[in-house]
Amino acid sequence: MTLTVMMLLRRCVGAQRLPSIMRTVWMSNPLECVKKELHSCIPQTMGVDIEVNVLDDPANSHLRIRKFSSKGFTINNIFHEGPMMILGSLHLEWNVKSVKELTVDSLVPLELYHPRPEILVVGSGDDVVHISDDIKQYVSQLGIALEVQDTRHACSTYNFLVEEGRDVAAVLLPPVSFVPEKMSRSKG
Repeated sequence: MTLTVMMLLRRCVGAQRLPSIMRTVWMSNPLECVKKELHSCIPQTMGVDIEVNVLDDPANSHLRIRKFSSKGFTINNIFHEGPMMILGSLHLEWNVKSVKELTVDSLVPLELYHPRPEILVVGSGDDVVHISDDIKQYVSQLGIALEVQDTRHACSTYNFLVEEGRDVAAVLLPPVSFVPEKMSRSKG
């Protein structure tokens, strides 16, 4: 589901009720459950369109980043535009456009996801960027190790850790200046 929906749910039902709602989401039809909760707290006159994006294919429970560009990421052969958060088999469209916009609130899904990941890999775009002490402290209090890299290396690190069977999460910002290399096959 999109991070916007998670934040909206948190505001509507309160932080105390959100973990129980998320458990219900995983045990039932995610789309209908989330829509029901949101529609009960949002007046219909607001015209809010609720979109939930959950991958729940048990055979494909670990997501792998296949490609990335300045426009977004291809995760398990599906292209997603813009920044992404990956937690186990859940991927979230993420409204954080730069590391400067990264806040504790933008990382709330880490708190709610069970089991919590051991490692959070941050892909900070073109270059490795300093993460605020608030973010470092928050992630540490959750018992999660933090690894900050440029997006190219963060994607590789994430895939490597997934292949090792580690519980890993990723927050990825597309690199602005990245141009995919042309692949060619030599005939011979």
